[in-house]
Amino acid sequence: MGLNTGYVLVKGLSRDELLTRLGAKVGGPVELPLSWKAPISLGPTVQGWTIIGDPWGRVGDSPRRLVPLSRDATVISGCLQETTMYSQAVMYVDGRFRWKVFSDCSKPDERGMHVISKGDAPQSLAERIRRAREKELQTGGDHQFNVPLDLITEATGGVISGRYPWHDEEEGVVYRELIFAGDDA
Repeated sequence: MGLNTGYVLVKGLSRDELLTRLGAKVGGPVELPLSWKAPISLGPTVQGWTIIGDPWGRVGDSPRRLVPLSRDATVISGCLQETTMYSQAVMYVDGRFRWKVFSDCSKPDERGMHVISKGDAPQSLAERIRRAREKELQTGGDHQFNVPLDLITEATGGVISGRYPWHDEEEGVVYRELIFAGDDA
């Protein structure tokens, strides 16, 4: 059994502004923010990027939340579902959708390719896909799964890993539950 989780990364907003835009307030501590059982949670800020644990995609899959959240900011939504080998990265900048890249191994084309992009994807995408497919042909396994997650690492300048952005093992780092007005998250 693999890890299934999601998160949202925000750069360019203060914590207070982020909460205002989400219509949320901070609640109690969340023990395991990466767990699929966890509530949406506000995590640390790492070199300007604030991490929101969003295992169910209630923020990260919602353009109505991501567009206003990204005004005058950069927002990246990521998810990984190792049990189904699906991964996704979506970027919004200054209130606009930029790109979405996802890998769904249940839907390969006739060449075995299953990374799809929409919008203005990063220039590195084609080369990343080529290298992933080459590794698959040489060693087996699903290396295309990592392509969207690697784009997140690239977009954050390597500050945050697209695969595991969690800092819950560091002493003193606490994720806190996000409570939404009317519980409409």
